[in-house]
Amino acid sequence: MSEHRRIRAIERLREIRKQLQTMSDVITEIVVEAQRLQREIRPPSDPILRGELSARAYRCIRYRATDVLGREITSWTELANCTARELRRIQHFGMTSLREVEGALARRGLRLRG
Repeated sequence: MSEHRRIRAIERLREIRKQLQTMSDVITEIVVEAQRLQREIRPPSDPILRGELSARAYRCIRYRATDVLGREITSWTELANCTARELRRIQHFGMTSLREVEGALARRGLRLRG
């Protein structure tokens, strides 16, 4: 192989590497955007079912949250719109219940606000 051909091949390889890196960056952006959209389109009617939390955590959120927060919490997305501080203000809702709720939200790709 002549020197000129070898240099040309090296230049072409560099161009291909640049293109691959650009494609990789675009794919990464697409994946991140798809994950964000997936979190946003979770149905708001995904109800909090009794067996998904301990009896204490479920009852606190279902029946006592209205007194403290001024609104009823019936779905996971509504729960994700609460802060840890708000939840801790609910009577009998302690750190164990908070950790339990955070874990349940994380399994759904959600988390508490703030």
